[in-house]
Amino acid sequence: MKRIRLIALCAILSLLVSAACSTTGRQPAADQFADPSRENLLEQDNEQALDLTLSHDPAAMSGNQYASELVGDIINFGGNDWIVLDIQDGRALILSEKLITHRPYHETFEDVTWAASDTRRWLNDSYYNSFSSSDRELIAETTLTNEDNQWFGTAGGGPTTDRIFLLSLDEVVKYFGDSGQLQNRPSEDTWYILDGYNDARKATCAIDKCVVCANESSWYWGLRSPGWLQNCAAGISLDGRLCVDGGSVSFERPGIRPAMWLKL
Repeated sequence: MKRIRLIALCAILSLLVSAACSTTGRQPAADQFADPSRENLLEQDNEQALDLTLSHDPAAMSGNQYASELVGDIINFGGNDWIVLDIQDGRALILSEKLITHRPYHETFEDVTWAASDTRRWLNDSYYNSFSSSDRELIAETTLTNEDNQWFGTAGGGPTTDRIFLLSLDEVVKYFGDSGQLQNRPSEDTWYILDGYNDARKATCAIDKCVVCANESSWYWGLRSPGWLQNCAAGISLDGRLCVDGGSVSFERPGIRPAMWLKL
């Protein structure tokens, strides 16, 4: 009889506990019988999962904030915005989104190649040194091929080793669109390329209230390739046409749109 009463009492207590749990939504046994060692294991698992996630993040792996950028992205570097044109071997080719200043390809009107030009000297000296020391460490030194003008045969000069440079005719066609005209001149009377990629090649000025650009929505920007004569340099016109013939190397107002290879 005592055994029956004990069983009945246990049954009543069980019902009361169940009713309390359903009312509060709590399961008291979970807190009472928690295993501290199990909690530690769960914390370790979470930390390992976080480490695994970071190990697949290029920026976290290299410590470089630009490591995860993709072609076509706009990044801010050294206070300016840049377009990512290409990514190769842990480096990104970036081009200033807008014109940063205006200056002649060369101060003197004379025969000159990129290697001896004043703009090359300015980009790799004054402009390069305007970046912080930490930013300068990210700008890779690269060897450039300076090809002869594809239409006129004007000498491009030998290879140069630069940190900052202007794009070439070949590079503009490669990264902004190729209608095939640079390698196949339409006629001997053709001096520039006017095609479906004009809008892509246009560039605006980053200088607020620029007296050179005035009210123009875009402006001429220079390339490092030679023009139709040795005292001329190729460029991109206001309307985006690719001026293979170019203009005078001492023309004072072409926009400067620098490019560089950035370490990732």
